[in-house]
Amino acid sequence: MGVSRFLYHFLFGFFASLILAIPSPAQDPKSELASVFAAWERRKTDVRTVRYVVHGKKVFPKGCYSQEPGLPADVKGDVPKEDYIAKTSLWWLVDFQNNRFLRGDRTESFQVDRATFIPNYIVKVFDGSEFRAFAPREENTSSLYEPSEYQPEIYLGTSGSTHHFFDAYEWPLLMAHGIITQELPDVRRWNTPPDRDRFRIHGRAVAAGRPCLVVRTQPRQDRRGQFEELWVDVPRDAAVLRWQRYRSGRVILTFDITYQEIANQWLPKEWRSVSYDHESHVGSSFALQVTEIDVNLRVDPNDFQPKFEPGRVVLDNKDERFYRVESGGKLVPIRLDSHKPDSSWRTVLAFFLIALVIGMAILLARRMRRLTGE
Repeated sequence: MGVSRFLYHFLFGFFASLILAIPSPAQDPKSELASVFAAWERRKTDVRTVRYVVHGKKVFPKGCYSQEPGLPADVKGDVPKEDYIAKTSLWWLVDFQNNRFLRGDRTESFQVDRATFIPNYIVKVFDGSEFRAFAPREENTSSLYEPSEYQPEIYLGTSGSTHHFFDAYEWPLLMAHGIITQELPDVRRWNTPPDRDRFRIHGRAVAAGRPCLVVRTQPRQDRRGQFEELWVDVPRDAAVLRWQRYRSGRVILTFDITYQEIANQWLPKEWRSVSYDHESHVGSSFALQVTEIDVNLRVDPNDFQPKFEPGRVVLDNKDERFYRVESGGKLVPIRLDSHKPDSSWRTVLAFFLIALVIGMAILLARRMRRLTGE
């Protein structure tokens, strides 16, 4: 009886292994890639509006700024002296249909001339045509740093400012909505499709227990062979589980992303990112978690406008002039030159000195001619 059972299991396993060993029909790489791009395009339309709230931390390793140019002369040794952890918050409100974006973040940044970390709070908005930013003085003040009297709190930006709307650690949110680019996108043209000719299938791998299609971009020779690698979970709407950037054959930035299903959409739940320097040392790292998310919510156009509270300092980048907000939202020009040395006398002095030098040169030339003639 025992022998019969053994033979049964042996033969069953043998024939099962033969069946599993039969190779499946090869999939056409072009059609596979086409299905991935189609899923990314659907991500742009399936979610019309979205709100995210993200919390986490950013870690600056010990000594990561030790070689930074511009440090005070009396600063020696490791900068920072130990790993520095900055709490980080990020929030998004996006109306994809009308191309309106609001993104805010609260973290800390390193100020080189003080060799210390200072608050960094800013809210950027794009209402479909105008770019504005809000950096309130009280939110960017600490015991170690206080903004100058005329540091702008509201920026009325030019079109060029939209190139710097997003930050690198927001890649997972961008990719979750089909924004697949090799550079951080221009918010005015976020819907521009990726150049499909630059993508190719590199292979297959497993991330977080999920089989992935590995897609790579073509190396850019103008950036030391830089390319991006995306590990794509095709069944889950082509969600990108891992994103890596290579340069000179080394990884310089990586994201590992986990997802959650919200309203039939696979959207980010949390992610970790690590950046590396040219010697493959860790430059900084993020660990972020989505704590709130709303999909296809109703939004108000006023949500994409900063509040012009009285007393705020405004910089209009169109004419590079400073204003103060008065009651009723009226902008009154600030005469910054009344608080700085008047430069007009410097101009007069410069012309006088130039004229004096020219006059002396003429007199010297005449005298040399007389001497030569004698």
